[in-house]
Amino acid sequence: MLKRPNTPILFVMIMAAAATGLAPAEARAATSQAPTSFADLYQNRHGIAAGSWTKIHAAVSSAAQPLPNIQTFVGPNTKPTDKTTKSDLQGLFNYFPNDGFIKNVDVIFFNKKDVKWATDKATTLMGPSEVTKEIAFKGGPQNGGQQAEPRNTTIGQPCSNEGDRTIVDRVTYQCGKDNSASDVWEAPCDPTQTAIYRISGVPGKCTVTPTGPAIWVFPASLIASLAAPVVVPAQPSPLIFCWDGDPNGCESSDAWVGADGTAYLGIGVPNHAQTNDNPGYKGEAVSLYYAMWLSSYVKNNSIAPLTPDDASKNLMNSNFPPYWMYNADEYLTYAIAAAGGSANALENSIKNNADGAVDMVKHNDGGIAKTFGKTFNLAWINNFLDIKNMSTTWRQMDMMGNIGFSFGPRVMQTLIAVKGPAVMFDLTNLMSQGSTFDQAFQKEFGVSWMTAEPTIAKTIWDEYQGKY
Repeated sequence: MLKRPNTPILFVMIMAAAATGLAPAEARAATSQAPTSFADLYQNRHGIAAGSWTKIHAAVSSAAQPLPNIQTFVGPNTKPTDKTTKSDLQGLFNYFPNDGFIKNVDVIFFNKKDVKWATDKATTLMGPSEVTKEIAFKGGPQNGGQQAEPRNTTIGQPCSNEGDRTIVDRVTYQCGKDNSASDVWEAPCDPTQTAIYRISGVPGKCTVTPTGPAIWVFPASLIASLAAPVVVPAQPSPLIFCWDGDPNGCESSDAWVGADGTAYLGIGVPNHAQTNDNPGYKGEAVSLYYAMWLSSYVKNNSIAPLTPDDASKNLMNSNFPPYWMYNADEYLTYAIAAAGGSANALENSIKNNADGAVDMVKHNDGGIAKTFGKTFNLAWINNFLDIKNMSTTWRQMDMMGNIGFSFGPRVMQTLIAVKGPAVMFDLTNLMSQGSTFDQAFQKEFGVSWMTAEPTIAKTIWDEYQGKY
């Protein structure tokens, strides 16, 4: 997995089940043709949902290439809850241009008690050379400091604008003064849930404030002690980590690909499977997705190193595709799984998630409104999709994470309708061979991103306005 400290992980799968029946989105194909290029994209915009599903289903069901050998290792205290099936993995491989590079897959399941066991297992399997390369790529210890007690230096600290939101260590914070005299970062909570959020071992109290929202409240003395940054010592570890402050234990996944074509997957098992994960916890599939995505760069020995300044700003590697696109592909494959063989279900999943982008702009999630505009409209979409962002904001993982999960799938669904689901890996593969993003796009679609972008933006804005 890419270094993703400030974005939530959605567990991805691809299913290889046949579609059954004629869903409404599929029925629209009878009257709405699917787009075949950007020249007819807007004209055939009502055929995007059915057209993209048709191409996805055909690719997932193709049985194009055999799965590599898969070995599974489970920690002594771990009971995997992962529901990934062989068909899930086969479907993922069917539209991945693997060309045989990934030959073996080693999977390690662990929970919080088995972190040391899993670290030792990963180190043994990978060998010192791959461990060194993986740690260098991820920038040292994984986010979470798995050998130390989780710490937090955000909650209770001053913030600038009431209503702003940000995400740190997978926890969402909002700026407000519901329990203080001035604006500070607050962590919302759900009084109906039993999970407890702890800081330095101290449990928080989920408190309904006089102004309405429920937030985690901690002793004032504890918050004051966190005003200065806390250095958390941690032993660098390949693949194996647990997020700081995660009330669910160890809900994580990561991957690396060795030079010999072995994919190494580290999958943390949570205390409780997330009830909103449909059709279930698919850590093995999401980790394999990361490995496949990364394998083109390993094969071509072309991972661009991060400068210290890049790392301090939490930027994506300079020769990787936009971070919003990476997250969009992750969510989209999750949505394909949750669709259950229905084009209509897939479209509803994408549409409902896309609505979150409007809310993110309203609340300036991660600074998104300050950067691209305070009103979500056609101008905002064009600003966001401007190719000039490739070397700047599109590399910012803090800003691009959540907007990638919400708005990004709309963009990728459009590209899939034109070209097919392999585009999710084709652009990455071309960039790993030395192409810029715009050059890769030109090779894949026959037109430049700059030429296609206005039509993409106009089409997506029409989808938002028409709510389809």
